[in-house]
Amino acid sequence: MPCRARLQRVYLANGGRGTARISTDIVTTPEEMRFETVAVQNMPTTMLGIVGVPTLNLGVEAGARREPELQSLRFRYRYMTGAYDKRISLYGVLPGQTAPVELMNIQYTWPRSTGGTTTTVRRLVGTRMTDVLRVTCPTHTTNIGCTTRVLSGDGTAEVNVEAYSHLYLQMAISASNSVAAQYLWPTLPRTIRSDDPALSYRLFLEGRQVPPGQAVNIFTAMPCGRWSTQDWEDGGNGSSNNILLLSNTDVHYDVQGACGFNSGPAGVSLTR
Repeated sequence: MPCRARLQRVYLANGGRGTARISTDIVTTPEEMRFETVAVQNMPTTMLGIVGVPTLNLGVEAGARREPELQSLRFRYRYMTGAYDKRISLYGVLPGQTAPVELMNIQYTWPRSTGGTTTTVRRLVGTRMTDVLRVTCPTHTTNIGCTTRVLSGDGTAEVNVEAYSHLYLQMAISASNSVAAQYLWPTLPRTIRSDDPALSYRLFLEGRQVPPGQAVNIFTAMPCGRWSTQDWEDGGNGSSNNILLLSNTDVHYDVQGACGFNSGPAGVSLTR
């Protein structure tokens, strides 16, 4: 339905009288969508009719703008290091639900002290996780001498996030060999989430550490239309005040957000 006809229908459905119309062109840019409207009606008068004014032409104007919203995310693996096994996941929670849905994961495994590492990138397709990339590396290397196999598409993990009311990233730490297991001391957090203010500082966004005590809003933290970097520290290297160094991080990948104008009231604000 054209915008002008939809405006008139909504106006009448909410008790409006007369005619509503869009008074300016609808302007759409990558940064915003905006337009202005006007509604007019002829209102019969009583006392003014005595002096020859039977009706008054009443009007009201309103304007609105909408910012683009995050619609999808694409993850591109760079490299991982360290002895711990690590699983980076993107989770989404549907409106009215409490159980999270895993949308993407990057699983890094160091099975033996002499056996090298394997990293697999997966994304949710329908109801199943699908492998899109696998990287195997010799022992104690990061991205030297590794073998990369693209298993699906271009090797990036792209997921649609429009339907979700909440998103968060999670790093789960474990150990599949005895060498790494001895460093998993009891107080080391095994699960770190971007929406947990107590531990979100382990994440770096575009080279900058998330400030301690601050949760990350995924919908606003991901730049649209360009690649940005994300890095995690798995073992807590740093000072006692939780200030970490980017050079000590162990998990490295890129993220690209795609944004657009979804249906619904989110991102809409009145301008007049």
